[in-house]
Formats: sequence, structure tokens, C-alpha cells
Amino acid sequence: EEIEAALHCLDYVSEAAVLHANTGGLSRIVAVIAATQDFDNEKIRGDLKQIVPSYMVPSVFHRENMLPKNPSGKVDRRQLAEKYIRNGAS
Repeated sequence: EEIEAALHCLDYVSEAAVLHANTGGLSRIVAVIAATQDFDNEKIRGDLKQIVPSYMVPSVFHRENMLPKNPSGKVDRRQLAEKYIRNGAS
């Protein structure tokens, strides 16, 4: 939640979800972002490092136009995990 809160502090991020992946004994943080303008991974990493410690900066960023929602209107993390973690996308 702290990483998501930091992402929402960035003026070019409209929505964000952070997922934790544990693949082959390696742990990584994956962020899925809907943005209001283009950004590159280096820019967002640099901006996040101003807010959170380096170890909390996601190793992978994925961009979506809008994050999927479940019937209650919350971000559908299960759908994001299936797309970006379980299928091995990175």
C-alpha cells in the first residue's frame, strides 16, 4: 500500500496497483499503472526514489489505459496477477 500511495503522489499516475511476485525463489515487485501522460521506466524509478527507499521501487512497470475493476469497483488484482505474474510476463 505504501508503494501504491507513493505512485499516486506522481502527477502523471492516475491509477496504480502493486503486486508481489515470488518466482523461482526470487522476489520482485510489479507495478501496473494507468498514466495521464507518457513516462519511461527511468523517470518513474527516479521519481519514486524521492519518495520511498530504493528496495521498495518496483522492478517492473506495466502500463494500462485503465486498471480492471471487480464488481465492487475496486482494482481487480486477481486479473492483473493472472496477466502479469502467473503468465510469466515481465
